[in-house]
Amino acid sequence: MSFDPDVTGALAPRGAAPDNPGPAAPGPGTVAPVAPVPVPGARLAVRRFLGHGPAVVGLAILLLTAVMAIAADWIAPYDPQAVSTALLQPPSGEHLLGTDTVGRDILSQVIHGGRVSLIVALVTGVGTLVLGALVGSIAGYYGGRVDAVLMRITEVFQVIPSFALALIIVAVLGTNLAYICGALVMALWPQMARLVRGEVLKIMTTDMVAAARTVGHSNRRIIVSDVLPNALPPLIVQATIDLGSAILLQAGLAFLGLGDPTNLSWGDILQQAQRDLSAWWMSVPAGVVIFLVVLAANFVGDGLNRALRPTSSHL
Repeated sequence: MSFDPDVTGALAPRGAAPDNPGPAAPGPGTVAPVAPVPVPGARLAVRRFLGHGPAVVGLAILLLTAVMAIAADWIAPYDPQAVSTALLQPPSGEHLLGTDTVGRDILSQVIHGGRVSLIVALVTGVGTLVLGALVGSIAGYYGGRVDAVLMRITEVFQVIPSFALALIIVAVLGTNLAYICGALVMALWPQMARLVRGEVLKIMTTDMVAAARTVGHSNRRIIVSDVLPNALPPLIVQATIDLGSAILLQAGLAFLGLGDPTNLSWGDILQQAQRDLSAWWMSVPAGVVIFLVVLAANFVGDGLNRALRPTSSHL
């Protein structure tokens, strides 16, 4: 009997199967499974995020602002709409940030105004994420004419400046808070849709999607279970940045007198400050808060980008 050396150098009978055969090569017509797009584990992502100082500071500012807005009824020293005889008083021990032209406490207005501004930002962020993910995923997945039509629609909205589009919608529909949120969503969703489309197009080239199609998964299941979960990291980053954009846009609308008159926001405070520009304390506090919150949102977005997409370029 003749012998052949196996991979370990030992002798084995000719034609006998090796003791430890390697993985079989895929046969014709089969698709080798490929791991999904790699995303850092939760602990590693948290470690990377906490290692980025500006992101931690930004998160602290956002959390502090949220707590301030939620507990506004308990921490505000006065009713934000209560008038008094202390007209246009500069900051003092009784009114830490002064009063406006009708004697209302500025600090109380800033605290309560954060509630409306943050609600608008959150609703806008969620709406932008949902609409952008829906349009972008359908366009990227189906391609062809569907992609062409949806992207042309997206471009129609995108060529109009965000603030101008929101201004037109609110001016036509009205200044109700729901209309303002809808206008901001319509102004911000195109960028999210194009981002989702780009991520979906990259994921569609992986064997993961081909394998899902081979085993008979429906298009809806592939999009929901395989495509969108692997596209989430950049979407989360963009949604965080959109929070700051929504606050700026809403403040701009309110400054022009297109805010909801029944709900006080930071933009409304700036609009009221136009009555007496010499009283700097009427505009500076709200302006500083808006600046800090928007900056914090961008810091958090940059930190999430570093944590979830460590190989990508930073925002």
